Amino acid sequence: MLCKSCGNKLKENHKFCGGCGAKVDSSLTNSIDSSSDSNKVVPLKMGLSTMPIEISKVKIAGPESDNSYFITISSSFTNTGKEAWDYLQIKTHLLNSDGVFLKEEIDTVDEPVEVNTTYEHETNMWSLPAEFFGESPEKVSVLVSAVASQKYTHVFEEFPIPSTANKIANISPPCSIGPALKLLSASMWKSQPDEDKESSIEINFLFQNLETIMLPEVRLIADIVDKKGKSLTETGNSKEVQPGELTQLVGYDRLKETKLAGAKLKFSLQTYYPVSAGIKGKLGGELVSVESNDVAWPFDDHGDDVASSNTQNDDTESTGSIKTFEWSMKLGEINMDDVEDEEVLSALKNSLKLAKAKKFEDAVNALPPIDFEYSFSNLDSDASDYFAETEGISFGLDPSNSKHTIQVGVSGGKLNLSVTVVFDIPVKDGVNLDELNEWLGENGGYAAGFASGGWSYNGDEGGEMLSVDPISNYSSSEVTLEGAIKWGYSNDDVEIENLPPEFAKAKKLWATKKSENIMKAGELISPFIVCVFVEGNCDGNLTELFSQSMDEIEADSVYVYGVDFSDSNLPKVKASARFGGIKSNGLLDKKRLDTWQDENGFLDSCISFEWRIDGVDEDLDLRSWNHSGLSFSLLD
Repeated sequence: MLCKSCGNKLKENHKFCGGCGAKVDSSLTNSIDSSSDSNKVVPLKMGLSTMPIEISKVKIAGPESDNSYFITISSSFTNTGKEAWDYLQIKTHLLNSDGVFLKEEIDTVDEPVEVNTTYEHETNMWSLPAEFFGESPEKVSVLVSAVASQKYTHVFEEFPIPSTANKIANISPPCSIGPALKLLSASMWKSQPDEDKESSIEINFLFQNLETIMLPEVRLIADIVDKKGKSLTETGNSKEVQPGELTQLVGYDRLKETKLAGAKLKFSLQTYYPVSAGIKGKLGGELVSVESNDVAWPFDDHGDDVASSNTQNDDTESTGSIKTFEWSMKLGEINMDDVEDEEVLSALKNSLKLAKAKKFEDAVNALPPIDFEYSFSNLDSDASDYFAETEGISFGLDPSNSKHTIQVGVSGGKLNLSVTVVFDIPVKDGVNLDELNEWLGENGGYAAGFASGGWSYNGDEGGEMLSVDPISNYSSSEVTLEGAIKWGYSNDDVEIENLPPEFAKAKKLWATKKSENIMKAGELISPFIVCVFVEGNCDGNLTELFSQSMDEIEADSVYVYGVDFSDSNLPKVKASARFGGIKSNGLLDKKRLDTWQDENGFLDSCISFEWRIDGVDEDLDLRSWNHSGLSFSLLD
């Protein structure tokens, strides 16, 4: 038995730990299996009852056609307590035979696990390069930890939306929520209507975790309803709260001013309080060989057994060899105006809000489920000369699957989506893949694919569909790069009456010197700023880093977080720009990028922030901004 405070081994029948002096309570001691197939890890020091965890299967399938492995880890978690669990957070970590950490997956289960019930769970890890595993892939180590929590909900009284703009409303007195969370203050206000006669509604909660234990999630659920009780919009947010942390949650949305007459806010806070925790290690797994060119592929694009999946055509007999294809779409602007499903529309609005706040990962997670379909019938010519099956393929996209890249951005206040999907299709024997790629380019290969969650697109910046098999050493991945500028400004200025009205509004907001207004001013002008990566400004050979052309690439989105109108109508700005879906040449991480820049020169010399404003005199110099600093980095 191990001490819950310091992890020291306890002597039998001792009431105090010999290592730290803590009182021994066996019901709160988090022991782990110390057998030969278990990693030597310290118990979770959380003062919680021990959760029994078993790792029943570690399956290593591969190498796949791209020389990678697919890992499946099956675990079970048993509730031996006295009350049901409402929320389960599971963390799975993979290490190779040398004990080197490879990957982490975090899953949450937001459903009840009753007393004396075991929850079965499966974690999948896709496309891990074979080089990670060395000569003995089957000698991996797996560590699984979990924290179970109980849910506490506080439903507040309905509160009328303020009729006066910028009037702060105190929407709740201080109160306690569950055993740990103390709400200190809650407020709401409405902005002045803009030129579209829309007002923003902002809800703010300030609270503190009073305990010495982490709360895995605190969640705001808010619904604005009209005077008849019909929902106008839903908003919300959530976050993990550390022990003793004082923090806030914000809900935000925009509505037509006419709809807000008599409207009310219905809202609640949920907190999850940990009650049980455990950790388990397992050494070794079952290695399953996959010969993709000789047998039908055993996994679909989710890593599930094809035999048990209904997402693809099981009635079609594949007679050719399996080949891997990549379909991508860049910057598809989602048309929210034609979305009829209220739940889908609400999710898209939430994603847009998060993207505007530069919370891109949260914005992707907020999207509704997305389906991908590739229809051979949409090609310009008959595909039967090349493909062994021509019925098409469809499946749901999973953001956690490394074969499915989903990225969001904001341009002109609109939500855009960039998607890359890697999947397998049987190709007829003897087909030349270079010839097939050329044929796909000439016959609408990109247009035959479609990724959507119930919406259409106003347009996109193109894409491609091609076989990735001709690249024998194909190990590229997609990365996200970020350029930033500190107080950048153009050489020339423009009279305020000759600029779009957003600039006058932004200048008035800036003049208030309020932080929230300065942020809104940045949102107003950001659609008029672009950031371009210019390959010609680089001294080194960029093909060492990237497997695509980097010449004149524009950022997906620009986020402005600082403005200064004191000297001009075109303000000085602090801004960052996001380049998503950039194809790297091999595995690109921060260390490799920094080493390359040390030897070849810094890539911030390749980025250029500039104004792009229609109707402004073309002779004015609005490019090549002066600035106090530039940076260019790889996002995690």
